[in-house]
Amino acid sequence: MSDKQKDSKKIAILKAAQEEFVAKGYDGARTMEIAEKAGIGQSLLHYHFKTKKELFKCVVQQKMDLLRQAILVSWTDSDNGLLEKLSEIIGKHFDFVMENADYLRFQFQEMERHPELFEEIKTAVQAGLRKLSSALQEELDRAVDLAAKFTDKIIIEKMVQNLQEINCSVYGSYHDCHASVLEEPLRSGDILSYQDKYMGGGATKGGSKGMKMGGKFGGAKSAGSKGMSGSQRKCPADLPEDVTKKIQALAIKTFKEMNASGIIRIDFMRDSVNGDIYVNEINAIPGSLSFYLWEATGKKFVDVLDEIINIAVKESEAKHKMLSSFDQNIFAMGGGFTAGAKGAKR
Repeated sequence: MSDKQKDSKKIAILKAAQEEFVAKGYDGARTMEIAEKAGIGQSLLHYHFKTKKELFKCVVQQKMDLLRQAILVSWTDSDNGLLEKLSEIIGKHFDFVMENADYLRFQFQEMERHPELFEEIKTAVQAGLRKLSSALQEELDRAVDLAAKFTDKIIIEKMVQNLQEINCSVYGSYHDCHASVLEEPLRSGDILSYQDKYMGGGATKGGSKGMKMGGKFGGAKSAGSKGMSGSQRKCPADLPEDVTKKIQALAIKTFKEMNASGIIRIDFMRDSVNGDIYVNEINAIPGSLSFYLWEATGKKFVDVLDEIINIAVKESEAKHKMLSSFDQNIFAMGGGFTAGAKGAKR
């Protein structure tokens, strides 16, 4: 068999293997059925891949190589600036996700079931992130040198090196709002990954339990909700009391500054060495409405839900009572108001 024939057989095997793994999972897939789909005998399959485990790793590696190659092309074969390169890389990543949605869903499931199969991939990804970080630093240094030629004042945001991520939910209105207990999402590596955040399996340190709803909600139970409610976390977060109160106060202040109402979750970044705290982002409609944070605070989900609905009704009624238009065009009055002009209620 020529090298060209060997390569074509190997490609056919990998294609058939991917279809079989995605359809049946690692445990359900059979090499005999993969060989049949590839149009070869099982002995030839094992000539190229000694075990199902080896074949599985090659399928995963093939996909990761496609993504890595797309990213490298955007990074190395472009004369664009840093922001343009990052934008292109993000675009390539989203294209990859859209084109391989079924496969990626399968991969995340298998990462949960068989994490040992992905150790080599995780090591390679972490090495790639370190290389990207180094390249970004080089780009930043060049950008600073260039900027210094045009101005003596340059603003650079400092990266939080000793990052501790803390979340806090706030609900209510501007005049009356409340902060929940704090949580610390746990990560398995250098960053809080998609798997950490959304596929953590629901284990929670600190005793917070999954939501149970009954009565008018039809008796449905959801002790293993997905999303942030299913991630690994410390709840309440293991922080000194004064730090906890400081973050809760900052959460309420942020809520009011944004003139928010209803329920939100605010994600904070804390430097675990010097104690600096930063507001990272506000989630206007947090996953699961952050029920797990309120349950840990001592508030039932249905009670919180009732209160935020009441707030919405009151604010809607208040807005309808406000003046929003006039029956006169004040810009056509020559600088003065016409006597008797009244506001019109919407």
